[in-house]
Amino acid sequence: MQADFPLSIAIKHHNVEMVKLLLSHGADLDCCIVIDEEYQARLQYICTHYNSPSVEVPYRDMIYIAKKYGTPEILALIKSKRDKE
Repeated sequence: MQADFPLSIAIKHHNVEMVKLLLSHGADLDCCIVIDEEYQARLQYICTHYNSPSVEVPYRDMIYIAKKYGTPEILALIKSKRDKE
């Protein structure tokens, strides 16, 4: 499943340049911040419960993931991207 989420992988591997590149090319923050099993399981439950093929990841969860796996620079990039939307 992780192969489907390049922004997540870039965050997890602290690849700041790739995060910048993906954000500049319109990476969808709401569908790509799925990195660990806990979040995959949570989203799977929500999708099943609401009979939906996808679900938006709440902003606070996205920030949590960026804090948990990213660097301060990556966190700032994620916050900056969201503030512009």
